Amino acid sequence: MKVNRIERPNVMVVWRDIEKYVQRALDASMGEFDLLDILQLILADQMTLWVIEHNGKHIGAGVTQMVYYPRYPAMRMVLMSGDDALRKSWFQPMMEVIENYAILQGAEVFEEVGRPGWEKIGPPMGYKKQYVTMVKQLGTSKLRGAG
Repeated sequence: MKVNRIERPNVMVVWRDIEKYVQRALDASMGEFDLLDILQLILADQMTLWVIEHNGKHIGAGVTQMVYYPRYPAMRMVLMSGDDALRKSWFQPMMEVIENYAILQGAEVFEEVGRPGWEKIGPPMGYKKQYVTMVKQLGTSKLRGAG
């Protein structure tokens, strides 16, 4: 199992192989981003692409972003998806690599805003539920999941 941070010059080399994982994560979102938005933000160095490799095959991907609050810097997991059959083997190693990178970038906190499944898999790795996010669709907005 190998977790790779993909440098900007190599993003397009792996993109076709991992975009299905990015899209799957986006499909579970409210539509804040689309696939092209994520790619453009990665290529603009505003987000970081992570790829999980197992036996020479890409089996998952994640995207992170640094957030600079007035009181501390944080790294946020924007999205993550991978081969469900192998999740138990890739999830923890991926998070450890990304957390170590976050520390090197000066982050004091690592954030994950995601689906309820995080409440099950996060605590054994030291994550705790800090907030509940409520959403309401306003006006004619067509956000998914914000009914």
